[in-house]
Amino acid sequence: MGQQGLVFAFEPQRIVFQTLCANMALNSLDNVHCINSAVDETSGTLMLFDPDPHVPNNFGGVQLAMITGAPQAAPVERLVLDDFLNTDRLKLIKIDVEGMEAEVLRGARRTLARFKPILYVENDSVDKSPELVSLLEDSGYRCYWHLPGYASSNNYFESTEQMFPVAFVDRGDTYLDAIGVAVNLLCVHASLGMPVERLRPLTDREEHPFKREYVHLFSGSGDAAVPVIKG
Repeated sequence: MGQQGLVFAFEPQRIVFQTLCANMALNSLDNVHCINSAVDETSGTLMLFDPDPHVPNNFGGVQLAMITGAPQAAPVERLVLDDFLNTDRLKLIKIDVEGMEAEVLRGARRTLARFKPILYVENDSVDKSPELVSLLEDSGYRCYWHLPGYASSNNYFESTEQMFPVAFVDRGDTYLDAIGVAVNLLCVHASLGMPVERLRPLTDREEHPFKREYVHLFSGSGDAAVPVIKG
């Protein structure tokens, strides 16, 4: 993205939002607009409380349902992308909202129909995946699985240390789990005719790497294969 491009970044948690703003300032990213709001399919107000920043936690993995309605909660705006975005071009939307991906997309139907942006969407919930995939495909998108490891050899410090083991974990539960790997979809609108290489196309709305009947599609041979281990 060049200097003429703009990024809008949304974060509803107050302390995480302040950290986001600090990172943008420290890196002189003056074309990033940080917005202290949640994104949903309807507008309004949420009552959120801040998890204790002094207690170890994955603050990027906090679901809104976990921090909504507590006695110490404070009001946070909930907005809809169709009502927020006032632009004449849009190239990319990245969505990682801990299970609320479908809600965000339903609030962006007009935006998707007008701009047909590339979408990069987290899809690590087996139960919610069919609804999410149906929504994407019904909006004209072709989806491709992307399962990146948490650590990349192409990193700033050029470190080759494998900090996060990568594997699917079979603990005998209904679904498998994963360690060291994210489960995402790259989605390209069919009208763009854009070729996508080296990513596996999603061919069945029910398929998911955490399901036993599909895990072999992702754990075979090849650079992107993820091994299965017993947990």
